[in-house]
Amino acid sequence: MQSHAAIGEALERLHQSDREAHAAELAHHFAEAGAVGSPEKVIEYSLIAGEYALDSFEYEQALVHFTRVLDTKGEISMDGEKAQALFGLGRAEATVVPVYELKTVHQNLGLAFDYYDSVGDTARAVAVASEIPSPPGGDHNHVSQRRIQRALELVHDDSLEAGILHSVLGDFQGVANGDYPSAQDSFVRALTIARRKGNVNLEIKTLNHSARIDWHPLQFDDSLKKSLTATNLAVAAFDPRGEVTARHHAFMCSHHLGDSMEMHRQASAILEPAVRLRDRFWLATAHYCISFSLSLQGDWRLAREENQLGLDVLPLDPRLLVERAILEAQAGDRQQAEDHLERLAEVALGFRFESGANSPNALLALSLPLANNILGKTRQIDVRNDFAAAVISSNTTNPYYLSIAKVGASLLALESESEAVASHYAALKPLAGLMYWFVSVDRCLGRLAGNLGDQDAATAHFQDASDFCRKSGYRPKLAWTSHDHAKSLLMRNVPGDREKAAALHSEALLIATELEMPPLLDRLADFQDEMDSEPAKSPAYPDGLTQREAEVLRLISGGKTDREIGEELFISIKTVGNHVSSILNKTKTSNRTEAASYATQRGLVTPSPEGEG
Repeated sequence: MQSHAAIGEALERLHQSDREAHAAELAHHFAEAGAVGSPEKVIEYSLIAGEYALDSFEYEQALVHFTRVLDTKGEISMDGEKAQALFGLGRAEATVVPVYELKTVHQNLGLAFDYYDSVGDTARAVAVASEIPSPPGGDHNHVSQRRIQRALELVHDDSLEAGILHSVLGDFQGVANGDYPSAQDSFVRALTIARRKGNVNLEIKTLNHSARIDWHPLQFDDSLKKSLTATNLAVAAFDPRGEVTARHHAFMCSHHLGDSMEMHRQASAILEPAVRLRDRFWLATAHYCISFSLSLQGDWRLAREENQLGLDVLPLDPRLLVERAILEAQAGDRQQAEDHLERLAEVALGFRFESGANSPNALLALSLPLANNILGKTRQIDVRNDFAAAVISSNTTNPYYLSIAKVGASLLALESESEAVASHYAALKPLAGLMYWFVSVDRCLGRLAGNLGDQDAATAHFQDASDFCRKSGYRPKLAWTSHDHAKSLLMRNVPGDREKAAALHSEALLIATELEMPPLLDRLADFQDEMDSEPAKSPAYPDGLTQREAEVLRLISGGKTDREIGEELFISIKTVGNHVSSILNKTKTSNRTEAASYATQRGLVTPSPEGEG
């Protein structure tokens, strides 16, 4: 111990002019000196070393130094040194702990803020409030938001500090409160200040916050534009945090919109700034983006390797776990798929704050029924319903989480043959044309419509899903969609459907064989047996009318209006109109009265007694 004290004192004299660079070494020796050392010097040099580590992106080392200060201070009441250590610890933790453990970060920063505010140290109070990270969920969101609003009261309205605080506040207003108009108002204020003062870092930070908020109410086009602008600014400013954040937002928006070229461009560029930043969350995010991009193309081997690199950084990252589970399911490894789903369930069960609307719950709501759809029943059968219900019943104002949960609930309804299929179909219609992780909403709508007996609508949705997947290069999803489309055509069985079904089956078989997708290959073999054993059947209705058109025609004969038909069949007025036009064309009739007469003559309806006289 005495030798450590002596070494510390000697180094202190040697490095008087450059103590900051050697603070970690000095703190170590004075700490090891124990009782013969100086607690004051342990605290002094640990604080200096912690700040130096933060500036050097050495976040793990910063944790060590700031924790040492708090251990040395012990249970004494809050003072400036303890507040400084909590501020540093919070900033370091924000870069190394998973998003679902940010509650501790908010608590540590909150204690530091309250101290500085209570002693009138406005500059440090504002600095702490400016570093509060994005809200993860729970009551501490509201407490942190109140602290940010309190900090705004301490600064001038047009100051740079006010701009930074408005940017942070907007993030809370959007994510925690779902108050998107107020959030955008805060961002406008922040951007105005940033551009007036020429502060590019604030502009990048605010654009990224605003892009994130656009993402939650499903405004993906707007989010993508802001993310691309932020990316260009961050690259020019050599801002790795701003760049990796913007690229992640651009990646996800491009995925949802089906812009594979932009998605792959962002995935190929995101790792370099993440490595420079050395933030564990963003490093895991970069590996996730690359892995997910590869999975969507069906490159299971490379996707698995990249995914594992991400899990090595953050073993319980919900995004990586769900991506790995579905990847393994597609490749036919049931054991690995179930293992990763169970790890995701553990995260979700530990992440349930007052609201069930959070990322792990939403992802489980989607991934569990999707895995069951690919593999058949998985061992999570008894728990999967909890997660969609937790999100949907939470009264969340976050449309992004809610829409993911709705897609998952729809898959679950199909699996259990729920009577609520019609309501799920109506709930998903506004999301048509989007992709949520591995699920095409159009394909989901097609399966729901088929379950309702409307094979015309089903084939139209499957065609939309196929077009989306072809444009985006999502080959595994295209193969599954082609399989579903073929089944729907075989069930509809209008002239030409059987030939189209055979062509789609061949396309799906080619992709599934090339990409090695055993679960889909099994389904395709069953479908081939079905086609071989079932001879071509004559259409069930005259003149090529489909089952849905026959249903519409019966309702027309009953005097129903388009609106009434739509309400009865759970389809839009526009869809009804399309069916009516097709009916008139196929039956060679000119109006609804002639069509009703046609229906009676062909035995599609039974004439009422009143109509016979």
